[in-house]
Amino acid sequence: MPKLGYLISQYPAVSHTFVFREVEGLRALGFEIACASINPPQALLDSEKEEAKKTFVVKKGSLLAPFRRPLKFITTLIKAFFELGFRRKTLYYTVEAFILNEWIQKENIFHLHVHFANPAATVGLIHSWIDGIPFSITVHGPDEFYDTSINNLKLKFEEAQFLIAISHYTKSQILKIVRRDVTVIPLGINLDQFPFKEHPIQEPLRILSVGRLHPNKGFETLLNAVKDLNVIVTIVGEGPDREHLEKIKPPNVHLVGAKNHREVQRLYQENDLFVLASYAEGLPVVLMEAMASGLPVITTTVNAITELVENGKTGLLVAPSNSEQLKEKIQYAIAHPEEMGKMAEEARKKVKESYNIDKNIDRLAQFLREKICLL
Repeated sequence: MPKLGYLISQYPAVSHTFVFREVEGLRALGFEIACASINPPQALLDSEKEEAKKTFVVKKGSLLAPFRRPLKFITTLIKAFFELGFRRKTLYYTVEAFILNEWIQKENIFHLHVHFANPAATVGLIHSWIDGIPFSITVHGPDEFYDTSINNLKLKFEEAQFLIAISHYTKSQILKIVRRDVTVIPLGINLDQFPFKEHPIQEPLRILSVGRLHPNKGFETLLNAVKDLNVIVTIVGEGPDREHLEKIKPPNVHLVGAKNHREVQRLYQENDLFVLASYAEGLPVVLMEAMASGLPVITTTVNAITELVENGKTGLLVAPSNSEQLKEKIQYAIAHPEEMGKMAEEARKKVKESYNIDKNIDRLAQFLREKICLL
């Protein structure tokens, strides 16, 4: 039976659990899906480990793939050089596309869907030039938009069979680059996995933050905001900024490393406030999870966050990088527990209404059936 292929830069991965949930949801609706990952997976849960076993890793594929179709490889590489630029990476991506092609032929895949308009989408684009198998992209942002030329976004967006944006912000960034139809289908969460619990504000306030330890997550701003407050901060995640954060963090901040999905669920229940001080975001799933769990949230006014968090209604918003304002909002939360509780209730309603994974996967399934005549 023909299959729908999924291609992701890393799958499964701690930071891409939403892709795993999407694939699981589509399979439950009858879709035959085979998954490929450019890089080796990073699975923590047993279910993710099972998925990792079934996932094809492009970088572990045979480097002989281009030599089995030498003429086609040469013509495709020439096209890639002219379209994408005479760079070493263009050669690497073309080799990966031919490795991917052998897997696609073996799995009888008739359409390739890529998450993120990053190098994985470049491989998907080049692959479409080999045998004409179409590709599509779910675009997240904001990273892909920082350098549209080096990421060849215009070409990718023009040649993709269709484009999905996870937010209206993302759609707006696509429309700055290319004029074509873009469908907004947000990410979502399974609300049953995040039961609502009242989180009375207390002192010392227990603050939770979850994200990759990277400068764009704004953890330094959070550290500056809480250093003189009677709070205990738990930061979940790993990344290149750990050494720097370890050096500057005050004693009331704890970096606990990466945690699996179940451990993060437990932390949502155990803490009193969720803070995401990011400088750049797509549409953070961790915010959805915290809001569904009843944790009052404070976050920044960047990118698509304002589509999820309405200031004073479903959470509190601050300007990115403004540690003094963030400190004031945390103090406000401590001083206004009843108001924060009401916001938490409204936040759960917001997630249930707009970011319910079952509803959104149903929308995605219907869209895919219409676009690629599946099922």
